[in-house]
Amino acid sequence: MMNISAIENYVSQLELTDIEGNKIPIGNGNKIWLSIFREATCPFCNIRVYEMTQKAEYFLKSDIRIVAIFKSSSSDTKKFIAQQPRPFQIVADPDASIYRGLSLRSSFSAKLKAILLQMPRLLRGLSLTGTRGLVTSNQLPADILLDGKAKVLKIYTAKDISDHIPFSEVDRFI
Repeated sequence: MMNISAIENYVSQLELTDIEGNKIPIGNGNKIWLSIFREATCPFCNIRVYEMTQKAEYFLKSDIRIVAIFKSSSSDTKKFIAQQPRPFQIVADPDASIYRGLSLRSSFSAKLKAILLQMPRLLRGLSLTGTRGLVTSNQLPADILLDGKAKVLKIYTAKDISDHIPFSEVDRFI
């Protein structure tokens, strides 16, 4: 991943549109949590989205905008992630331009580690994705917390494909 000033520059130039066609302003005074996922078919990602959905009311009351970004087509993202209402905005990035722009890592060993060490979580996720969840990339997730002026306050890079920023760190951000 790039250094903080390069990320701030990149993020401040992003023109995000969610899967419903709504523009997502960055740096307009709202704190933003960019949760950068793998594919919408990723079993671990589906479990994390469920967890975020369960806690979203708390985060939204705290005046934080949550933006979930998936390296998937809009149709896959709608089918696997947005088939139920989500209290945050969802962005499809099918050509992985955001991932490349942020220089996010891929790692087969980190994927294998999650599969071996997080088997119960993987099986729960597969119950949501079906066999499509078995064919995913080695891309690692990331989370970026931005203040209202698009200044990076925290970058969390995953240690494996099931890893995301702990909710306790998001609590401190709020």
